[in-house]
Amino acid sequence: MQFGVTDHIDLSGVAPAALVRQRLELVELYERLGFDRYMVTEHHGTPLNLFPSPHLWLAAASQRTHRIRLGTLVSLLPLYHPVRLLEEIGELDLLTSGRLELGIGRGVSPPEIATYGIDPADTPAMFAEMYEILLRGLSSEVLNHEGRFYSIADVLMVVPTVQKPRPPLWYGVGSGERAEWCARNGINMMSLLPPDRVRPLTDRFLAAWEETGRPEHERPLRGVNRNLVIAEDGEEARRVAGDAYVAFRQRLMFLWERSGVPAPPVFPPTFAQWQAVGGAFAGDPEEARQYVAEQVELAGLDTMSFHLAFGDLSFENVNRTAELFAAEVMPAFAEVGAKS
Repeated sequence: MQFGVTDHIDLSGVAPAALVRQRLELVELYERLGFDRYMVTEHHGTPLNLFPSPHLWLAAASQRTHRIRLGTLVSLLPLYHPVRLLEEIGELDLLTSGRLELGIGRGVSPPEIATYGIDPADTPAMFAEMYEILLRGLSSEVLNHEGRFYSIADVLMVVPTVQKPRPPLWYGVGSGERAEWCARNGINMMSLLPPDRVRPLTDRFLAAWEETGRPEHERPLRGVNRNLVIAEDGEEARRVAGDAYVAFRQRLMFLWERSGVPAPPVFPPTFAQWQAVGGAFAGDPEEARQYVAEQVELAGLDTMSFHLAFGDLSFENVNRTAELFAAEVMPAFAEVGAKS
C-alpha cells in the first residue's frame, strides 16, 4: 500500500513568505516520515492556491528532498503551450533525478480557465490534442504536429526525461469511461468521490486492464484523495478539522461564487458531513487505521493521498497528523493493498 500527500498550498492567514517556508519544511518532513509521494495542485485566480505554477514549486521542492516522488495533481494541459510543457517536464525530471510524476487534466473550473482567456467549452478537445502531442514529444527527438489548436514544426526535443519512456501519469477520475481510459493508457487514477462511488470506477479500471493483456506488475495505481487530521484525542482532531474545513471550503468555493458559476457538488458544507460519507477523516490513530482499512476494502485501492495542510490548520497540527500517521497507521499497511 502506498501513501502520498496532496497540497493546494491554500492561503491560511499566514504571511505568504512564512507559508512558503512552512510548506517546504513539510515536504522535507513527509520525506523523512516515509511518504511515497507529494503532489501539488494547480489553481488560478483564487486564494485556494498561493503557487498557481506547480512546476515552479516542484523545482524548489526537488532541491530539498532526495527520495520522495514529486508530482502534479494535476497540470492543466490547456493552459500550456505543448513545447513549453514538454521542456518543463524534462527539466523537472532532471531536477528530481527521475522522481517526477505528472498529473494531467483539462481543468474543471470554468472561472479558472477563463483567467487565461480560454473558452472552457474548448478544453476537452484541447486536452485530447495536448495529450497526443505530449506522448509523441516524450518519445521523439523532433516534434511535428498540425491540429486544431496547435501547430508545431520540426522542434527539437532537447531536454530528456530521466524516466523512460516517460514519467508516470495521473488523472483525476469521476466516471467509469475515464477509469477505463486510464487503464488502457497505463495511467494512474485518483478520485475525490466517496468510496461507494469509487468502487464502480476501480472495478471498470481493473476490467479494462485485464483486456489489455498486460501483466499485473505493470498495472497503474488506483487511489483516492482525502482530507486527514489525526490527534491522540479523537474529539480534538474532529474539532480542529471542522474549523479548518470551513476556511478551506470558503477558498475552494471563492472563485465559483465570485463568478456566479454553479460549483460541482463534491465537497459538502461541513467536515462532519464529508467524513460521514467517507470523503475525509478526523480522529485518533486507531480510528485512522480502521478508516484506511475500510477505504482500501470498499473502494478497491492500492494507494491513498492525504490533504494534510488545508484551511487554517496550524503548522503544528499538520506536523502532528503526519507524524502520527507515519508512526501508528502506515506500518499496519506495509503489506496491504487491493490485488483485484
